This record gives sequence, structure tokens and C-alpha cells, in this order.
Amino acid sequence: NFGLSKATGEIIVTMDADSAFDKDVIKNLTLYFEDPTIDAAVGNVKVADNKSIIGFIQQLEYLFGFYFKRAHSVMGAEYIFGGACAAFRKATTFDKFGLFDTQNKTEDIEMSMRLRFNGIKCVYAENAICYTEGASSVLGLLNQRLRWKKGRFDTFIKYRRDILSFFYIILFKIDYQHLKLIEHHQ
Repeated sequence: NFGLSKATGEIIVTMDADSAFDKDVIKNLTLYFEDPTIDAAVGNVKVADNKSIIGFIQQLEYLFGFYFKRAHSVMGAEYIFGGACAAFRKATTFDKFGLFDTQNKTEDIEMSMRLRFNGIKCVYAENAICYTEGASSVLGLLNQRLRWKKGRFDTFIKYRRDILSFFYIILFKIDYQHLKLIEHHQ
């Protein structure tokens, strides 16, 4: 938050301390902001060390998770902009809705929900690749996932009134797209 409060650029890129960007990640993330309706872009995070069985399992988990990000993005339903690799249009996100909630165990998920419930548009930037350090033991993996689940649960409790309306909006978008397809084929 200290860096965000001092930042003066139009686009803010975030990364986790245990992550490393591919050489073109910043260029690839910022290209999405040529569309003035885009407020955030989330990158493609991969596990850096996937040679152990734990690393391989995490790589599969990330592979499936980011596959669904592609589908969420197409439907306008991307709801988690992970701190490991994301970019934000400062004026329509942090300047308007505040900084990360440091009281939340998963401040990136909380910020994602806050922004989504306020109508910002996010896309999945599949070509913006970031490598993250995966957990190195079963206990480390369990602790990490429990922290993520607790943070997500706390966020869902905080935004419980908004969650149902958010899902109704997503379902409406899916139905609307389906109706457009039917109409097109008639």
C-alpha cells in the first residue's frame, strides 16, 4: 500500500514477493489497457519449480484454474485478480475504491471482490506469464491453501449481500448470450 499511495503512473502492476515475471509480462499486461473500458488485467501464473510431486500437483492445479480464468474472462465474470500478476488502471480502481485491505489474509481476493461489485471490467491476460514459488512440502501446501480459503471465506462474509446479486448478473449475462445465439440462428 505504501508504494500504491506514492505511485503516479496510469497503470499499476502488482506482483508477489515469491514471484518472477517473464521478460514481456509488463508489456503484455499493459497492452490490454489500450481498450479504455478495461480496468484490470490478471496474468497467467505458473509454478516455477514443478519437478517434485508437490510442484507437479500445484502446476496441474494452476493449469486448470487458469483455464477457467479464460472462460470467466470471456463471460465477463473474472472475479479474482491475484496479487502475483495483475495490472490495474489506477484512476478507476485504487484512486476510486481505495487500497488493499491489510486486515484480510488474502488482500488480493478482497480487492478483487470490491472492484467487481463496483462494476470494474477485468480480463485474463494469458500472454502475461508469471512464475511463482510453489509450496515445497505437503504441510506448506496445506497451510497455504487453508490461508487462501480463510481469506476467501472472510471476503465472502464481508460481501455476502453483494454475492447473490453478482451471481444473478453473471447468470443474466450467460442467458443473454444464449438468447443472442438462438436469435442469430433463427
